[in-house]
Amino acid sequence: MRSSGGLETAVALKLLRSDLDHADEALHRLRDEARVLGHLDHPAIVRAFDIVELDGRLALITELIDGEDLDACIEGEGALTARALLQVIAQVADALDAAARSPGDNGPLLLVHRDIKPSNIRIGRHGQVKLLDFGIAWFAGDDREVRTASEMMVGSLPYMAPERFVERDHHPPSDVFSLACCLFEGLAGEPFYVEPRLRVLSGLAMSPERFEEVLDTRIPLVEPPEARALLADMLKHAPGSRPTAREVARRCDEIADDLRGASLRLWCADRAWPEPGSSEGSLTGQTLSEGPTEPDPAFGQPATPRIVTTSSDTIDPLMDVSAPAGEPNVPPQNTDRPVAPPAFPSIPVGMAIKNDLISQAEVDTVLQGVTPEVKALEKEKPNRLSAPLPEEPVAASGGSNKLLIGVIVLFVLMGLLSVGLVVLLAVLGIVASLL
Repeated sequence: MRSSGGLETAVALKLLRSDLDHADEALHRLRDEARVLGHLDHPAIVRAFDIVELDGRLALITELIDGEDLDACIEGEGALTARALLQVIAQVADALDAAARSPGDNGPLLLVHRDIKPSNIRIGRHGQVKLLDFGIAWFAGDDREVRTASEMMVGSLPYMAPERFVERDHHPPSDVFSLACCLFEGLAGEPFYVEPRLRVLSGLAMSPERFEEVLDTRIPLVEPPEARALLADMLKHAPGSRPTAREVARRCDEIADDLRGASLRLWCADRAWPEPGSSEGSLTGQTLSEGPTEPDPAFGQPATPRIVTTSSDTIDPLMDVSAPAGEPNVPPQNTDRPVAPPAFPSIPVGMAIKNDLISQAEVDTVLQGVTPEVKALEKEKPNRLSAPLPEEPVAASGGSNKLLIGVIVLFVLMGLLSVGLVVLLAVLGIVASLL
């Protein structure tokens, strides 16, 4: 981007698909994102410069962070050290606290991001930490354009807090839970939810006891031990039992200070960062400028701007990657992209139970095999990502049936005995009368 004074800056563009009209919800959501970013001022929150129309498409212009997302930094050889990861989480937690307290047009924003996950946390080459993608964030105020039923449930299933499946209200503790899932994944080397299916997670949301059993078996997988207590608190089923984002930031810093290993700054300095990739898109070759398009002779001929045309995997399906010429713009198929109830044939299981549409017995059926056996986990940790937890033993499932059958047999025998006694008394009466 080149300013009217001739200064050039590399920026990132978040583009809407070209086939959307002005009444589409995605357009209003992008304007909401730009509006809320304008209120936020924190070193760990991505800065927005402007929202403009480029070649007939609405675009949000933000700062470009040269680096990698957290999901790439916690995998493989040379992954983030525990100390560095805790420093990253501390900065994100501090950003969430600042976002909730930031002043809006009519009081505090009370912002809830609603899509905290590793691919929305960016780490720069020089140790910068940035929280990205506020496209589905909720914030207080009368100037929000998106107020549809999609607010019922949006987010990414593997990182959503239990209450998100059963409540329409939005509260900061939900972001604390999602941030805990990011920390768990970086320390344990695998996601917190082993089976992140909608029905399973909704069932766990309605069964605090089952959720606590899962939590008790997952926490021991975390190294170092100093972080286990923090994670256990952040992953509490009840939102009110979790620490605030400010408390999380302080505790992460305290734990990081006591750990050995490279700090975030040293880890970034030693990392072999990949070179920025380039891709052809519909805007490639165009000069994007602010003010006059003619170059200022004092600055010479402007260089070709570098345009980022790769979308984040957390942008809504209505967002778009600029495709090469001649190819259609097809949104990427992401398994963890934000979801909303209209994408499903029915409302989430948890919400259905809350409204008495299905029974708790059906939830118990869904949860069969979800609660892992502690002894099994002590022998062997589940494989990364997709390995199911050991199935719950079913030996005791027939106990109640046997008891019922026994009671029925007892009643039948008592009935037969009563009939026999009546017949015997009748025969004795007849014999007595004859004598």
